[in-house]
Amino acid sequence: MSLFFEKFSQKNYNTTRREYLDCSVWVVNRTIEKMKSLREDPHLLFLQIVDFLGNQRCRVASSYQTEEAEKFGLRRDINGIGSCTSLSERYQGCADQIIDRVHNYFQEALKEKHPWPKEPFQKGFKPSLGRTASLKMMLIRSKDSKVVFPTRTIEDFKQMYELCGLELPLYFAREGETYFKRHDALEELVLNAKAMQKLFEQSLEDYQKLQNTFSLLSAQRREGLSFHADWVLIDHYLEIEGQKRLISQYLLECHKDPENAGGFKCFHPTVIHQDPLILPLTINKMADLFQQALAWRKDFDPREDLKKTVALLVYEWAHATPFLRGSAATGEWLEQAIYGYHKLICEYNPQKTANLEAFALPLQEFVDTYDSMIRVIDPYNLDENPLPSDDEFWDEEMDISPP
Repeated sequence: MSLFFEKFSQKNYNTTRREYLDCSVWVVNRTIEKMKSLREDPHLLFLQIVDFLGNQRCRVASSYQTEEAEKFGLRRDINGIGSCTSLSERYQGCADQIIDRVHNYFQEALKEKHPWPKEPFQKGFKPSLGRTASLKMMLIRSKDSKVVFPTRTIEDFKQMYELCGLELPLYFAREGETYFKRHDALEELVLNAKAMQKLFEQSLEDYQKLQNTFSLLSAQRREGLSFHADWVLIDHYLEIEGQKRLISQYLLECHKDPENAGGFKCFHPTVIHQDPLILPLTINKMADLFQQALAWRKDFDPREDLKKTVALLVYEWAHATPFLRGSAATGEWLEQAIYGYHKLICEYNPQKTANLEAFALPLQEFVDTYDSMIRVIDPYNLDENPLPSDDEFWDEEMDISPP
């Protein structure tokens, strides 16, 4: 069990390290049993396991009276819920990596004499395991932010509600309340799966703007950020078999800084998780990887093949964030169960967390460095090249919680 999850459960979830570990072992063992049955179609089996893991994460949260326990294991695709994670101090390492990469992209744009920031900067990455990653980065000036982040006036909200097939809430009768109520109004829309589906069908452009606006306001409210800042918005794409998916977005507050690369400096990154309407496609692709991982043969196939397949599944799971809360823990349970199905043990490097590394690294780099995050061994060979012990890195002052 990784230090990350042992620690968050003790500090933030009203349970001890050992209790959470015992629960995790039970869930992983039950998941392995489900895999061994294999009476079902592998795709259907994967969907059943996703539901099982979500239900168990909710059960663990409820058992220890975790705050907002009902949000753990709540499927975002089924309930149509958008979600974002602000990378505050709890995720400072991941935040720093993302900020450094964005500054490097500034430098690349300058070297290529790209007309950024007037036009979006696009960057492609080398294909990895049949998938090609790319990104699009644009600067959103405060004065132009309405183009990307609309809904500032009553008319804006009225139009958005009409597209969703809903009536404007009564509290919009007073103009002065629009500013203070807009986050609540957007949340009401974003959490309404039928309304989001209707908006998606009526106007894809407005649908995307609404999701971006809600993420911006959520980040501002959570972190107390300025409403008048410039912003960098990065779209992260993954293409497979000709299908290009927006797997995550990154929103960063941006200020002029002549001494920094490109004259800008970024702060407070927020990850906007994959759109719930895209999630069914991603889950289907993950089911393919799951089937491939189970078909691996321990006595005939290279172990590296299994690790690469699992690395890709871990990467896709992190960006999918299938549950409103608890996706990181359930992803780790799934990872352990796949290795356990093949009678292998997965040990974690307590200095790294694959779920966070997936947000900070391009796909190819994540797959190439996956070996540094875990160690996969046979049960009878436990002392071979041991990773550092958890106790070496145990810090009682740490306070981290999962996305």
